[in-house]
Amino acid sequence: MFKMMALLILFSHGEGTIRAVWQQAPEELNARLARRVNTYNLIANSFVEALSKAATEFQIPMGITWVNKPAATGKLSLSWVGASVQEIIEEIAATQAGYQVRVSNGVVHISSPEIPPKQNFLLVRINKFAANHQPLPYAMRNLQDLVRLTVAPPSNQHSDLGQGSSTASNTDEPKIDLELDHASVEEILDSLLKVSARKVWIATFEEMTLPSVS
Repeated sequence: MFKMMALLILFSHGEGTIRAVWQQAPEELNARLARRVNTYNLIANSFVEALSKAATEFQIPMGITWVNKPAATGKLSLSWVGASVQEIIEEIAATQAGYQVRVSNGVVHISSPEIPPKQNFLLVRINKFAANHQPLPYAMRNLQDLVRLTVAPPSNQHSDLGQGSSTASNTDEPKIDLELDHASVEEILDSLLKVSARKVWIATFEEMTLPSVS
């Protein structure tokens, strides 16, 4: 059994660069992924950090869904010669068994197949999500509250959804406006990237050990 331990959105680039990237057509994201790099060296303290660094370096919008295991938290040192950006991302993902790379909603998604669909809160559909001229951290807290209410209504005292958090806001952070009906949590996160100054979202899952029954 899995529970979501954290739902984060992280900075990746300066705000001006992010907005320029999000104004591009999907074909331009494909062009970024197809771009070949003469040489690229990457050192990271974890699998997630490696993906985030690549997303930052090549300005790729990214959603990362991972299971917190020792193998995924070890240091990585990787090098490429003449590889495409997509190949780099796929090879980072391949350092962990079974991780998959797909592109949807204009975002590159990396995810673990270990998480059963019924326990993957990114697939939960929210009847109505709205951010009315709010800083992103407020919108994120609103999303997390809606997920909890959807998964575990007040009458249900037990939920597999762990505590969520988001990066702190600052007074200069732009306000966002977004309304979505019957969208999945993943679709909402992807949409928040498009209208905010953030570039990478990360959902961390933790395996729960059920008590043995004697």
